[in-house]
Amino acid sequence: MDIEELFETILSKPAEPPKSIDLSFVNEIELKDLFEFLLQFFTEISKTFFSNENNTVDLEKLSELDLKRINNYIQSIGFTSTIDIFPTSALDIFDIARLQNGKYNKITITHQTKLKDLYFTLKCKETIYKISFDYI
Repeated sequence: MDIEELFETILSKPAEPPKSIDLSFVNEIELKDLFEFLLQFFTEISKTFFSNENNTVDLEKLSELDLKRINNYIQSIGFTSTIDIFPTSALDIFDIARLQNGKYNKITITHQTKLKDLYFTLKCKETIYKISFDYI
């Protein structure tokens, strides 16, 4: 089963209880690959349930309930997601630079790096979204 089929199978029914879907391969891949897998899963959940006719998701339109639904699916595979929301009007240029330069693909990942230390940012209009994951 490839990743797309896995996502389709999981998302074709309501979210399972936390840690109820065992994905043994997550223990065998590098931390960066795990993060990218979770980010891809987050994206697929968002597109499956909240995309428009162009298959894009407007993060600003997601409610707390929508974010909880996303997190429920992520919890079903043993992880949790966090979205920190930063209005750009509340940030100075240095804060924005720190957020952008600290993204998972711009830092050195070592043995001591934890999954919760990695994040990805998206800018949508006047808001920056910081997405991160951790083990339950």
